[in-house]
Amino acid sequence: QGKTTISLEGLINNLEVANNKQEILDAGLNIICKQLDAGQGAIYVATENEGKRTVELQSGYALNIGESTTISYEFGEGLIGQAAASGQSLYVDDVPEGYIKIVSGLGSSSPKYLLIVPVRHNGQVLGVMEVASFVAINDNQRKFSEESAQLVANKIFTKAS
Repeated sequence: QGKTTISLEGLINNLEVANNKQEILDAGLNIICKQLDAGQGAIYVATENEGKRTVELQSGYALNIGESTTISYEFGEGLIGQAAASGQSLYVDDVPEGYIKIVSGLGSSSPKYLLIVPVRHNGQVLGVMEVASFVAINDNQRKFSEESAQLVANKIFTKAS
């Protein structure tokens, strides 16, 4: 695509006008995926029930799932749960064929790259952002994603309080 610059400015502007947690998540994910030319994205929000910590899908970008579908992972379960448990970003640069399918009206294909970033505020994991891409995600884009996840977390925290 030839994009050489990515900027937090569009994200900051969109977060400014978001009025609630869902709008913050949707606007944040949408801008992040567009900046990265991602094929798909998701944000999972952390919850705790009876001592069991999980992350549950709360916002999606180009996901091929029904509106009423619930997707959740326990902390430590799979890549999403691992990022939630460790609080560390994960980057997979050789996603197996068929692991993820990106579907459009013209067909479907499997992305090769996956970036999973914890959404943290004051060291606490509030959720996890997952981005799937057909092209490699470079260090600048990973740094942008981590900074973006932090901005989303800060906005959620300030809206909630």
